[in-house]
Amino acid sequence: MKYNFRLKPLAVSIGLSLVLTHTAFAAEDNLEIDIVNGKAENSKGKIAQIKAEAESADQYIIDLINNITLTPGPQGDTGAKGDTGPAGADAAAGEVYYWGDTGPDDGIVFYVDGSGQHGLEAQVGDYNNGEDPSLIWLAAIEAAASYNTTVITVELDCSTTIFPSTSNCWHLPSKLELQYLYEQHNVVGGFASSIYWSSTQGNSITAWSQIFTNGSQYSSSKGDAKGVRAVRAF
Repeated sequence: MKYNFRLKPLAVSIGLSLVLTHTAFAAEDNLEIDIVNGKAENSKGKIAQIKAEAESADQYIIDLINNITLTPGPQGDTGAKGDTGPAGADAAAGEVYYWGDTGPDDGIVFYVDGSGQHGLEAQVGDYNNGEDPSLIWLAAIEAAASYNTTVITVELDCSTTIFPSTSNCWHLPSKLELQYLYEQHNVVGGFASSIYWSSTQGNSITAWSQIFTNGSQYSSSKGDAKGVRAVRAF
């Protein structure tokens, strides 16, 4: 390391003589070296010693820092609650159905609620494709339910959905469902019979049916033979 010195003359009185003394300052390392009568006193050795001590001190500090183990302090109190974030995006809407659409289980939609996502669908034709246009009431109940044992395109759990006692399994329509079916019979089409059974009973020996030529509903004997059109809710 190179040192540049500036001299500051001092007068020192020794007995009767005057000795000229300078104090030299190493500007870079801030070292002070006495120069008496123009001669540096052990300047070289002193500088080397000071440098060695400084380097040793620096290494000590580095080692000390490298060996510090930081231990977390106790957790502070919970901060104040932040502002509410922006609202998330709306969920995607389900499929909307209209009269005459193909329903979830490939029937024909004849009723929808206000959302357009739920309603009723009917089989595309009478039971057994019209080959058995008329059945007694108990046989009609069984015939409508038989669609649940054939290939279907949606999972059916027969739970109540829209109307009381209305199932998302295929079934003989209730009196109310049969009325909705009659109101859209031109949209649904394929009605081979003029009178159709409902699943709603009048009493132990009668059940409700509907005339599809004029829309009248009446209670008749369960032993009578009438048309069968299965429906389901979705």
